[in-house]
Amino acid sequence: MAETVGGGRPGPNLAILRAQEEERRRVARELHDGPAQLLANVVLRIDVCQRLAEQDPKRLKGELQQLKDLLRLTLQEVRQVIFDLRPMALDDLGLVPALRAYIQEYQKRTALQVELTVHGAERRLGPDLEVGLFRLVQEALTNVHRHARASRAEITVEWCPDEVKVTVADNGIGFDPAQVQASGHKGHFGLRGMAERAALLGGRLAIDSRPGAGTRIAVAIPTGGGAGHEGEAG
Repeated sequence: MAETVGGGRPGPNLAILRAQEEERRRVARELHDGPAQLLANVVLRIDVCQRLAEQDPKRLKGELQQLKDLLRLTLQEVRQVIFDLRPMALDDLGLVPALRAYIQEYQKRTALQVELTVHGAERRLGPDLEVGLFRLVQEALTNVHRHARASRAEITVEWCPDEVKVTVADNGIGFDPAQVQASGHKGHFGLRGMAERAALLGGRLAIDSRPGAGTRIAVAIPTGGGAGHEGEAG
């Protein structure tokens, strides 16, 4: 069953605000469970090192090595959070390189296989468009991991003269979009936020899914002005 959300530029509504708050909660949870806990352990390790420096200098070298390993792990966790928030490749290289980098990290974290296919000549877009499209793919892949029970996802980016089309398809359990919208199921309110994000970019989003047949999310965003302005490829 397919459902399409049309274009236009409505102001932010409850769906996109909910999506933003959910993203903030996710980041706060990741910071609390990851870097914050690791840094607390670093403080404890430093206390141990201070005591060993006075009481047992021979053990200090081994403890310092453990502290170094812990700090390296903390740095990795912080970099991962930063990458999820805003990958540097998005600003430096554009949408497709940023998607490639994100997919590489996503596969490591989820063990899902993701294939990216690009049609047409890549080009730089305005920052609003690049960020918006990146977030749409990011949210779609997050839904695949959380809800789809899929083993594989396929992303297609098609560069057209006046618009860019992006699709994310998975081989998961699927669902009934109309039933989800009618029930306001909490697990899928992110789909409404995605539709609102596409509308804010002047585009349209379509959801094609049915139980047992996977899900395909397609978005088309105009690039000939509006929300963003094209730049030269970098």
